Amino acid sequence: MPPSSDDTRTRLVEAAGLMFADKGFDAAGVREICHEAKANVAAIKYYFGDKRSLYKAVLEHVHVCKENLGQVMASEEWQAQTPLQQLKSFILEMVKEHLASQKPAWHLEIMLWEMTRPTPEGKEVIELQLRPMATHLKKILMQIVGDDIPEETIWKCGFSIVGQVLFYYVHQAIARQLAGDTIYNQLTVEQIASHIYRFSVAGLATVANRPELVTQIDS
Repeated sequence: MPPSSDDTRTRLVEAAGLMFADKGFDAAGVREICHEAKANVAAIKYYFGDKRSLYKAVLEHVHVCKENLGQVMASEEWQAQTPLQQLKSFILEMVKEHLASQKPAWHLEIMLWEMTRPTPEGKEVIELQLRPMATHLKKILMQIVGDDIPEETIWKCGFSIVGQVLFYYVHQAIARQLAGDTIYNQLTVEQIASHIYRFSVAGLATVANRPELVTQIDS
């Protein structure tokens, strides 16, 4: 049975992801990608139009995990939670998505390429997939600290929270080396998420001058 069009498209995205992560956008060749995907050289034009559109599809594939968090935030259970509970759930879902989803190594590598060499396609994906998540987090934080906190401070708090999650994802090897295998191997997704949540709430309490937030961490 010949492969379906969906199979071919998926193979092209996966092969392109590997190539882009290894060589960067400019150095990755169309023929090389098609060879790796076991697809006709005309397949990229057929499924994506051009190489840049293929790159955008790869970035969308890498960030598709955000849909899972979006589904959580749309649930009735989420809507019934307090802002602190929503923050706890938000952090847990982020940690699970980055540390427990068994992503291929090239997902991280292509993210690093995009961080150091931003592309128009990357910026477009950020607006479509990451900005909605950032907006939700910003709303949660505003509800926790109050409307009188400057917007700049809210953004910095959000970046600090997400940065903690990304540290465990991007710098796993460094964290493991520094802490040692015995300690690092004992860390579970739930423990990491709980620590980030508790640490972040303590920071928010200081920023907002609301020490009572610390007493509400476990509520």
